[in-house]
Amino acid sequence: MSSAVQSAPTAGAPPRRVTREGIVHAGRAGSPWDYVPLALAALRVMPGDAEIRFLLAAAYAKLALRTPALEQLEILPQLLQADANVLALREAVRALPADRVELAELEANLRANIEALRSRSAEPIDLNEQTDAWRTSASARDFFRARTGDLVWRTRADTSTWERFDGQREMAAALRLEHNPSPTASVYPPPYFIEGIDPPWVFQRLCDSTPHRIDGHTSLVIVVQRDPAQFLDGLAQCDLSAHLADPRIRLFLGEDAGPRLEHFLHDRATAGLRAGGPALSLPSTTLRIDPALDRVVAGTIEVARRVNAELNDRISELYPPRDRHFWARRFTDARAGGVEPLRILIATSRYSTFVRHSAADLAQALRAAGCQVVVHMEPDAHALLEPTATMRAVADLRPDLILIPNYLRANLGSSYPASVPFVCWVQDAMPHLFEKDVGKRMGELDFIMGNIREEMFQSHGYPRSRALAAPMAASARKFHPAPVAPDLARRHACEIAYVSHHSQTPEELHNVRRAEGASIARAPALLDALFPRILRIVDAPLTDGPLTPRLRAATLEEVQRAGFPSDDASIGNLLNTYTHPIADRALRHKTLAWAAALAAKRHWRMHLYGRGWETHPTLAPMARGQLEHGEDLRACYQAARAHLHISLHTAIHQRVFECAMSGSLPICRLQADDLSQLEYLAAAHACRANIRPLPLDRGRRTSDGYRYEPYALDSCDEARRYGAFTSALGLPTPEAVWLNGVHAERLRSSPSERIDGDGESLWDLCPDPAALMFHDEATLERVLTQAVEDDAWRTEQSQALGDRARQRVTYDALANRIIAFVAASLAGEGTGNTARWYDTPEGRAAHAGTRSA
Repeated sequence: MSSAVQSAPTAGAPPRRVTREGIVHAGRAGSPWDYVPLALAALRVMPGDAEIRFLLAAAYAKLALRTPALEQLEILPQLLQADANVLALREAVRALPADRVELAELEANLRANIEALRSRSAEPIDLNEQTDAWRTSASARDFFRARTGDLVWRTRADTSTWERFDGQREMAAALRLEHNPSPTASVYPPPYFIEGIDPPWVFQRLCDSTPHRIDGHTSLVIVVQRDPAQFLDGLAQCDLSAHLADPRIRLFLGEDAGPRLEHFLHDRATAGLRAGGPALSLPSTTLRIDPALDRVVAGTIEVARRVNAELNDRISELYPPRDRHFWARRFTDARAGGVEPLRILIATSRYSTFVRHSAADLAQALRAAGCQVVVHMEPDAHALLEPTATMRAVADLRPDLILIPNYLRANLGSSYPASVPFVCWVQDAMPHLFEKDVGKRMGELDFIMGNIREEMFQSHGYPRSRALAAPMAASARKFHPAPVAPDLARRHACEIAYVSHHSQTPEELHNVRRAEGASIARAPALLDALFPRILRIVDAPLTDGPLTPRLRAATLEEVQRAGFPSDDASIGNLLNTYTHPIADRALRHKTLAWAAALAAKRHWRMHLYGRGWETHPTLAPMARGQLEHGEDLRACYQAARAHLHISLHTAIHQRVFECAMSGSLPICRLQADDLSQLEYLAAAHACRANIRPLPLDRGRRTSDGYRYEPYALDSCDEARRYGAFTSALGLPTPEAVWLNGVHAERLRSSPSERIDGDGESLWDLCPDPAALMFHDEATLERVLTQAVEDDAWRTEQSQALGDRARQRVTYDALANRIIAFVAASLAGEGTGNTARWYDTPEGRAAHAGTRSA
């Protein structure tokens, strides 16, 4: 008898000749999944080889396949049945759990999965007509479940040959994916392609490893299978209904699966949606699609390249070089009427929290103002936009103005044409807005508006003449005092409410940022040293002064101690990505701890709305889930006696205005930066009125080496108001209001220039800010108690703030301001060399007469 056999080949490979010694060695040391087909092939040639058969039984036992293991033991010669090794193996096999899988279990899985496909909200598929044929085929098989969870089967008439015998579940678990599976990872998972769902383990792994992200994005998982019968084999192996019902799962089945997938991907590539991604073909898939999966996916790259070139040529024709004079005429004519209205493209992302809602609200207001507006963002929760999508949006609308929240044209490459006016709507302090000299890259058609900081001009080169400071707006259409539905009022009724997604504790946020910087030498140690200093600064009393300069000083000191670059751009980046977020989070959570203690003390209800509060270590019992930015949020505002607003930077925030416009009362934590801004306004008005400063020996103060000028509290109305404000909050009454000498010199040298923040401060936007503010536990208890117990006072304060908000900070008001601002800038009003001496370090140094020694 020959001592060599041919092993079962892998697909496309010739059979291998294996010696008996090699087979025995594989049985003793190799994988049971590999050994079983090898041993079965050998036993067809050498059916009397007891050693190979014994090792085969042992291989089955290792896989917990009880039935075939016992079958092989029974075939061993009678002389070996009493062998100690055989007896021990038989005893171990009999102790194994049952391995047979009944047809009823498979049919139950199949029915659940087919029903999930039939009931899909998007692209339902009905496979019920094919189940009879599957049942007939399956009835002729014996099915077994291995220890790994893999399903194996054989034809009932042939117990020596496996129709399916492989262990793909462990391979699926070990599959290396091309993305970070964390739902908070900064990079979005790509679409994944898989050919074959039999067995379903890779499909399951892809679905589980691309979870719904906290921002709403879910990656596409695209399944193709040419043979529907094999697809049903996969569906029968386990319950996949939760995955199959998800609209992000796309299925292409049947003989034409290849061409239909190709058409689908070409459509997405043409629309500018990410269409390519990792493509996996299961080795068990019997019939491959035509064209092949890898060719179909690779072909989308060429489609995208061709479409991109066509759109680039089209945009070049639509937007030849144009200067601001051309656009000034266009804006003037459109505002006068009689010509086509202004076309405005607002680009945003559906994966943002508030930004997409603000973009939609502003678009509605601009339409009401007579403009044609398109909001450009991802069409569904599975899409990722490529530059082609942006170019198509521009080519289709031919906008006269492009407006994008939080991004300059310089941040976005060449996706947007250089010869069309562009507005960056600053809502958040994002790092790329504070890169070195980023403002200097703005052209004459580039503008910024929104939450603008002085450092943008003095440190980053932004042009003052093309900047419009504007507080965040609120939608009067969404938020109004009309009664909400009774069921919503009951659901949200409470004494204290807070709405925010900032549920991670400061410690958790620190650990996330630390992990993100772990690859940079000394970076984790820097953050570890900075973290406790931030907490101490935030915990300090209000009278210690503004947080922002103290946080900057601590950051600079730790950066220099760690040996990192300490230029303005590097420090600004660390402030915006770590220091300020940690300080803001600490401020919020410390304040919420005060409120929670007060609620427990007074037996008040406290609700926390937003992502993640249900896992907070101490505040989880107060979690009430997320809210849609609409009627549910309005009801939440209205049904609470008071809503907390907490921010590191300012109490001027759209949530404050939304709440008041909804008929409720916002309660705001006063920050030293708010107090500093009010003091600045009081002193600036005194300086502008040519009030003589008090003698410097009355209490000289310096900051960053600059001398401050003191003005008496009775020097002007604004100074007197500031004194009354501090007194009402129980803060020490100041002797004077102080103005940085650089600002004083600026006001004197530019008598016509507007005082920064004038018209948009707490004085202007809140009728009585002291009544609605707190700065410690005692003042929080005072104002909350009045909000809960004094109906008349609560109504009066809410109405007054709501009326002021409707006059000044609605999206309708903002829309008209934007158009007027851009039109005036294009027309040359206020243009020219508007940079001032105080916008550069050199200029400030030249006015060193105000510096202290």
